Amino acid sequence: MSKRRILFVYDYFLPAYKAGGPIRSLANLTTLLSPYFDCYVYTSDQDLDGEILAVEKDRWVTFSENIKVFYSSKSFRNSGGIKTLVRDIMPEAVYLNGVFSLDFIVSPLRQLKKGGYSGRVVMAPRGMLRDSAFRLKWYKKIPFMFFLKSMGLLENVRWHATDEQEAVDILNKLKVPAHKILPNVPFFDIESKGSVVEDRGMDAIRFVSVSLIARMKNHLAFLNTLIRMPSYGKTIIYDIYGPIKESEYWEECQALIKKLPPHVRCTYKGAIQPSEVSDILKDYHFYVLPTLGENFGHAIFEAFNVGLPVMISDRTPWKELRTKDAGWDFPLEDPEALEAVLEEILEMDNKVYVSMRSGARKLAEDFMQAQDFVKMYSDLLLN
Repeated sequence: MSKRRILFVYDYFLPAYKAGGPIRSLANLTTLLSPYFDCYVYTSDQDLDGEILAVEKDRWVTFSENIKVFYSSKSFRNSGGIKTLVRDIMPEAVYLNGVFSLDFIVSPLRQLKKGGYSGRVVMAPRGMLRDSAFRLKWYKKIPFMFFLKSMGLLENVRWHATDEQEAVDILNKLKVPAHKILPNVPFFDIESKGSVVEDRGMDAIRFVSVSLIARMKNHLAFLNTLIRMPSYGKTIIYDIYGPIKESEYWEECQALIKKLPPHVRCTYKGAIQPSEVSDILKDYHFYVLPTLGENFGHAIFEAFNVGLPVMISDRTPWKELRTKDAGWDFPLEDPEALEAVLEEILEMDNKVYVSMRSGARKLAEDFMQAQDFVKMYSDLLLN
């Protein structure tokens, strides 16, 4: 007996990786559901920066068991070929990721409507409706959303929010409620637990950020804080990983890096594959992301997964971290809050630090134990 079919649509998919979290969300979700459903992914043949992927294009290729991917060329997308794909697959659900994409939101919705598709259509904004993200190029996004509504393309769409804030964002921007609030499916490594009690020493404190290099991620807040910090007799090492999405923003970061005091060393390490993240995080003491907004934060969760305490803003789903002994979620409105966290770290002894490593790992374990992802996503997509 054949399995039920789900079509996933997003601009980028593995081996693309420079678009960050949404690719990881989709890869984790399809892997989770593939034992129970036939998963089809319709995507482009390139990465975020336009690099063409070394993949077979314009045909279905087997990605892994029960997961097939269609890496579409620009000419295929211009031809409206997704209408034919939907007709051939006959999926029971179509899961669209993002909001502001002509090829992977507007075109699929138009073709589904023209073809009389009667299955479930689900959209996940992936943080794109959050105020801090929406304000970037708002003058393009408002007309875009007006077009989607006026053409009737959002009729009968079921909206998926990944946290309470995104549900609010959907209601505020679209004037419709989210159908369900379900967290993203993170990568969780059972084997990581054994390393969280190791003694790493605290003479040189190693901080790391893994994210897109973009204004939304707010590296500048941490760099500005590092400029003001005394040494406390310790060396501070800050390594930054991730693809440069906004070159002007990165130039601002580089200008601050040049002003860092001698006891602070900051190095850009470049973009890395998602599969490398966990192993890289294990070499550091703390994960840092003063983000302007995340609807999940896969690298944050992977830090918890390997027992790495985090320093993040209060604009993510991860709250009250200090009470959980897993890190800090500080308010961006208070410029001294991040400085206070950094002072606490620089004065911290190894016993306290090891306790926080255990707390970070426990947070990841508790999160995974509280979820039944297969049932929740099956209900969202098919029931």
